[in-house]
Amino acid sequence: MREESDHEILEGIASGSRRSFRQMYERHGRMVLMATMRLVKNHEDAEEATQDAFMALMRLGSRAREIDSPRAWLLRVASNRVMDQKRRLSCRPEGSIQPTAQGRENEPPNLVPMEQLITCDAVQRENLYHRELNDRISARAKELPERQMLAFSLRHFQGMTLKEVAEVMECSVGAVKAHLHIATAKIRIQLVEDGILAPRTRESRREVSNE
Repeated sequence: MREESDHEILEGIASGSRRSFRQMYERHGRMVLMATMRLVKNHEDAEEATQDAFMALMRLGSRAREIDSPRAWLLRVASNRVMDQKRRLSCRPEGSIQPTAQGRENEPPNLVPMEQLITCDAVQRENLYHRELNDRISARAKELPERQMLAFSLRHFQGMTLKEVAEVMECSVGAVKAHLHIATAKIRIQLVEDGILAPRTRESRREVSNE
């Protein structure tokens, strides 16, 4: 049986089909949730933003057929929701942020216990390093200004193309590249300070500048 395209499913949603809406949710729901989880501190906020995005799609009614890329549209709505929430939280009086169900705000990722590093073999140690590196990158990305954080998360965590990121962010590909360049440089500096990455040597910096 042929799988329906996104645009065929959008036509169904535009006609009021609940089956089509469920299809869209099953196809893109997890992707939107995983993307928003990279932008917020806890799972509940990501779930709420994801649900908001799909409910916004349902409320479009017949206008749903005007959407070019439902994937980008849903990500844009969900990311706008979480960015709005982050701005509201930042405007709260100091000390008013409460611990979330997933932990306290701004809590750093846990370090791999030294005993675990000592007792594991070389392959396990390499896997632990990459896991910690990924955790640190994710944590540091959340500290970036919102446009840089969004560009970095969509590009590197969701694997979207520059064009797709630009569509979600409603900006040019050149602007996305600029956000990514600055974000990557900031995160690298933080990882060096955390002791996760080694500082670049003069020779490696020269190689990068010549690429």
